[in-house]
Amino acid sequence: MKLLDLVKDLNGLKVFGDSDANIVGITDDSRKVKPGFIFAAVRGHAADGHKFITKAIESGATAILLSDPQFASDNIPYILANNIRPLLGPLASRLHGDPSSSLNICGITGTNGKTSTCYIAEAMLKLAGKSVGVIGTINYRYADKIIPANVTTPGAIELQNILADMRDEGVEYCIFEVSSHALDQQRVAGVDFDSAVFTNLSRDHLDYHAGMQEYLETKSLLFKKHLQGSHKAETCAVLNIDAPEAPQITSGYDGKRITLGIDNSDAELQATDIKYSLHGTEATITYKGESARLDSPLLGAHNLSNILQSVGIGLSFGLSLNEAVKGSADCAIIPGRLERVTDDSGINIFVDYSHTPDALEKTLLLLSKLCDNRLICVVGCGGDRDKGKRPLMGGIAAKYSDLAVLTSDNPRTEDPEAILDMVEEGALAQGMTKTASKPSPQIASGNYYRIQDRAEAIMAAVLSASAGDAILIAGKGHEDYQIVGTKKRRFDDRIEAAKALKALKERDNG
Repeated sequence: MKLLDLVKDLNGLKVFGDSDANIVGITDDSRKVKPGFIFAAVRGHAADGHKFITKAIESGATAILLSDPQFASDNIPYILANNIRPLLGPLASRLHGDPSSSLNICGITGTNGKTSTCYIAEAMLKLAGKSVGVIGTINYRYADKIIPANVTTPGAIELQNILADMRDEGVEYCIFEVSSHALDQQRVAGVDFDSAVFTNLSRDHLDYHAGMQEYLETKSLLFKKHLQGSHKAETCAVLNIDAPEAPQITSGYDGKRITLGIDNSDAELQATDIKYSLHGTEATITYKGESARLDSPLLGAHNLSNILQSVGIGLSFGLSLNEAVKGSADCAIIPGRLERVTDDSGINIFVDYSHTPDALEKTLLLLSKLCDNRLICVVGCGGDRDKGKRPLMGGIAAKYSDLAVLTSDNPRTEDPEAILDMVEEGALAQGMTKTASKPSPQIASGNYYRIQDRAEAIMAAVLSASAGDAILIAGKGHEDYQIVGTKKRRFDDRIEAAKALKALKERDNG
């Protein structure tokens, strides 16, 4: 595509130099520059792209997109823009022939439930015979491809590359998680959405956002900016109105809405006649006078909300209520989301990604209601992240569990013991007592272990349990690594739990 055609009628952009230059790609990473590429000199949080223009030109860049003209070169065409970041998506979209126009696209935002809703909706659409692509926290997957995810929502250029590949591979529907970081950094600019989902809002990412109001307003951009501004013929907002923030989040969007809730008479899409157990969830799902019976292996009210959100997505895409409910019940496992680790010990072990106070509280409250015996919680908090939630997490673990094991999560560049000090404050405030006793089922309720090594902590939790007990290993979920310092090392809560169960069996068999 000629450079002039690429920027024509886009925010009044003007080409300085050879406007007939042929463009085949765009990148904001100078290491990925190839001949025929535009290099976008983005000023980021960690580095200023203008400093890499010379390197980009040496690597064969055909044009430069920049905001500071003093870095322009007389030997290469350039485009001058005050703010580059919002242009990356639209430019990449245009270069790829506007891929989102060929896909049915649903974006999911909210603090918790995004990944689970993606998995459930994926299962639903596949059962209905649709070709589905998913972009989310765990990975990006479509057409038998699985791409590891470095971030929940990829950068604007990578996102358009993926959408274009989905289109070319025959994908019909794309479901993807839209994080607050992505919305703030304009990563979804250039995407035309068909529908968008709001799950809930609770404390998270306050190391990035100035406060909860800013966090809320950033989330709302998916609806009032991107869904409202979509070029699709009809758009739809799927809203969990059990979350009190739903009206604020969707303020400024005036298209179709599907409201949902659990035993909520104000919701169009409702779950009633509900039965929860450690084996799954049963409910009657109603919408506009129709009803369908749900029998899902997924546990708890939060997953019932996720199922309703998936059903809402199905309805927004034209599935019948029966198709949407049946398909949503077809999802049996969501990696790291109340994922079971089982053997014949009779101990119920769940690995869950609950890394926010709200998610941890809901998960522990659920298990406390379903568990016949003791509830044990393994919990920690990540380093270089919101410090304010650490005592909250420790307090919640102490409040809802009989025995807590405080440990490391991903300490990153912080001192793990300093992180544990803050988590421990919350446990002590709830009246729990630290124990140095050897792990065994005889450890009295109301005690907690403080064990920095996460593998040892998981071992202690399992060795302290007996048949009928439930163990929640919280915080890391699907992650198969632990970040210590600036390095990732292999670590998987599920594997460590299985090792601990084996050790328990060996101990009991003497």
